[in-house]
Amino acid sequence: MIAVITSSFQVIREESSKSAFSADDVSSVHDDDDQANQKPSALKKIYDLSHHLWIVIIGVGLFAQTFRSATMLETEARVIDMVETGVTLILFFEIIFRFISDWRGFRAKRRNWVDLFLAITTCIILLPPVRRAGRIYDWLTIFQLLRVYRLVWAIPVTRNLLAKVLGNVSGLFNLILFVILLTFLCALFAVQIVRGDIPGEIDGETTPVSFFTIFNAFLGMYQVFSSEDWTSLLYMSTEAQRPYGVGWISAMFFIGWFILGNCKFSRPRFRFL
Repeated sequence: MIAVITSSFQVIREESSKSAFSADDVSSVHDDDDQANQKPSALKKIYDLSHHLWIVIIGVGLFAQTFRSATMLETEARVIDMVETGVTLILFFEIIFRFISDWRGFRAKRRNWVDLFLAITTCIILLPPVRRAGRIYDWLTIFQLLRVYRLVWAIPVTRNLLAKVLGNVSGLFNLILFVILLTFLCALFAVQIVRGDIPGEIDGETTPVSFFTIFNAFLGMYQVFSSEDWTSLLYMSTEAQRPYGVGWISAMFFIGWFILGNCKFSRPRFRFL
């Protein structure tokens, strides 16, 4: 994925007279150093000095979330919930402090609106009716994890990469859509080639990918695309089709898709955007 994104960005830079990720475009959305011509207030200076404090607090909250598990004790879950509640309240105070310190320029930055949305949402999901909703609350904790973008933004190297990605969301979306459609197309071929030949169970164990449906075939094609134990699908399909004498067709298909997915997409001059 990194190779594909890098190649796409290189193509965009080569084909555009102006960089898609110019400093002007990025700073208008995310640059925290944009200051108005007027002299900053004392509260603004204090807030700027406390910038790293909020980053540390977010890091503590995310670190506490990593200790959640299905087998954790009730006391451990209670401690994690207390940490999350404290972090949420502190960050809610932080967004209020940020607004008061620079209320004139607050609405001019989209990042402020994103942080305001996350602060309000994470406070709402901590209310008892939502917190006790079980599975609903589990899904809503994604808003707590989205704070990680501030950690990414605080590191210069990752900040530059994130700025490049967000600088061309439409191109990245087209790239992802292209990969999905191509994988789905190969899944259609895979269904026609090997469906019905691979048994649903082998040695008493269920076969995860037997290409019995188009969705299962899509997962199989993505497994080959990601090169994660893709040879197991290759050997399983050729072994199942050996009695029919057509195993070589399946072998050519899987090997061809593996070569296409792992070589063609990573070439710097691959153009499809």
